[in-house]
Amino acid sequence: HIPLAVLRDLPTRLRQADWRPEAALSVEPWGMRVLHVGPRTHTPCCMVAVDIGTTAIKARLLAPEAACVASCYNSQVMFGPDVITRIMHCQRGEQKGCRELQDAVVGDINRLVAALLEDGGRGRDEVWGMVVSGNTTMMHLFLGLEPAWIRRDPYVGCAYGLPPVRPEDVGVDIHPAGRVFCLPSVASFVGADITAGVLASGLAECERPAALIDLGTNGEIVIGCREFLVCCSASAGPAFEGAGSASGTRARDGAVDSVWSADGVRWRTIGDAPPLGICGTGYIDLLATLLAEGAMDKTGRFVSDAPGVAEAGGELQYVLVPAAEAATNADIVLTQADVTNLIRAKGAIYAAGCVLLQSLGLSWTEMDAIMLAGGFGESLDKDNAVAIGLLPDVPRDRIEFVGNTSLRGAVMVAESAENHWKARQAAAKMTYFELSTHPDFMDQFVSACFLPHTDAERFPSVQPGGDQVEHQ
Repeated sequence: HIPLAVLRDLPTRLRQADWRPEAALSVEPWGMRVLHVGPRTHTPCCMVAVDIGTTAIKARLLAPEAACVASCYNSQVMFGPDVITRIMHCQRGEQKGCRELQDAVVGDINRLVAALLEDGGRGRDEVWGMVVSGNTTMMHLFLGLEPAWIRRDPYVGCAYGLPPVRPEDVGVDIHPAGRVFCLPSVASFVGADITAGVLASGLAECERPAALIDLGTNGEIVIGCREFLVCCSASAGPAFEGAGSASGTRARDGAVDSVWSADGVRWRTIGDAPPLGICGTGYIDLLATLLAEGAMDKTGRFVSDAPGVAEAGGELQYVLVPAAEAATNADIVLTQADVTNLIRAKGAIYAAGCVLLQSLGLSWTEMDAIMLAGGFGESLDKDNAVAIGLLPDVPRDRIEFVGNTSLRGAVMVAESAENHWKARQAAAKMTYFELSTHPDFMDQFVSACFLPHTDAERFPSVQPGGDQVEHQ
C-alpha cells in the first residue's frame, strides 16, 4: 500500500535519489505499507515498544547494536491512583479532563523516547514505528478516546481493535511519517497488556490448560491453552503496587521488598538503601510473617499485645521500621486499613481465578503452570503468597515468574508482523467473564477475604498457626 501523500512526492523523490531510492516500509498483518521514499541515507530503522501501566510506564528501544530500556511513573497518578478515578476525572469539564490525561501520558512517553535515543545514540527520525500496550483505559487515554463507557453498563469501550495511527495524531515524538501500533484489547477491563501477555507467555500455544495472572492494578487472569482462552479482571486495585497505603512505595532503591521471621521480624530493602517505604512483595511477606508470628489473626486483625503493634489515632498498626532507622524520618508502618485493602486485593484475585475454573469444570491443581506477570519478578516469595491466599496451594515448581509480559509482547510485535497477527488472533480467541454481574463471584470473594481462606482444606501446606511446610 502506498499512501497518497507518498505517491504525490514519488516522481520528485525518485529523481532526487538518481533512481536509486531508499524506502521505509512497514510490514503489517494486512500487508506492506510504504512510509517514505527518498535518497539513500543508510540510516537504520528503529522501533520503540511501550507498556503504559496504570502506575508506571516502561519503554524499550529496538535498534541495531542498541537495546535500551527506560521507565518512569505514570504522571496520570496526579489525577487518580486507578483507572476508575481517572475515568471520573475525564467526565469533568467536557473534553478538558480527557485532554489532560492524554497530555500527561504522551508527555511521559516522549520523555522516555528522548532518554532512550540519548542512551542509544540515535536520532528522532530514525524511529519509524512504535508499538503500545496497556490496559483498556490506558489505551483509550493514550489515543484521546472517551473512556466513560468503560465503567457504565454494559461496560463497552469505544474500540478494542485499534487501528495504526500517525505520530502526529497522538503527539508522540518519532519520525513524522512513522506508524504507531496499538495492540488489541479484549474487554473494558482486559486490555492490550493481557493480549501481549498471552503472546509473550506462549499461553495460547500450550498443550494443557495453564493460567496467566497479572498481579497489577486490574488483577487480570487468563486461563486456557491452544484450544480455548477465558479471561476476567479482578479489579484488585493498586494495593500490591504500593499505592494507596500509609507507607507504600513502588519497587525502587530503599523500598522494603522482603520481610521474614528470625528472632523477630527482619526486613531488607532494594539496593540495601535506607528504607523509604514498602513495595508489593514486601507487603506480601509482611502479611505472611505477621500471621506466622501471631501478631495478626486470620481475619487480618492485629493482636494488640504483640511486639511491634502500637496504637495510633485510635487504630492499631504495626511499626516495621522506626522513624530513627527510616530515610523518611517517619515510622514505616502497616495500618489496619492497609491490611484490609491488601486482603481485599488478594481475595479478589484468588476468587476471580476460582470463578473461571468453576465455569470450566477445572481446578487449580489441574493447571499445568501458573504464570505470574507484572513487576514482582523473582523477589516474590511463593510460599508467602500461598500463605496469605493470594496464590493457590499447588506444587511450587508450577508457579512461574514471567516478568513484564506486556512490554515483552509489545517488543515481539515490533520485531515481527507474524507476532502482530498472533496477538490479534489471541485477543479474538479470548472469552471474557464480567465478574461484577457473575452470580458466584461475591461468594468466592467473601470466602477469600481471610488468611489464607475460610476453607482451610484448600491450603493444606499452610499449618493452622500460619507456619508453612515444604510443598513438593
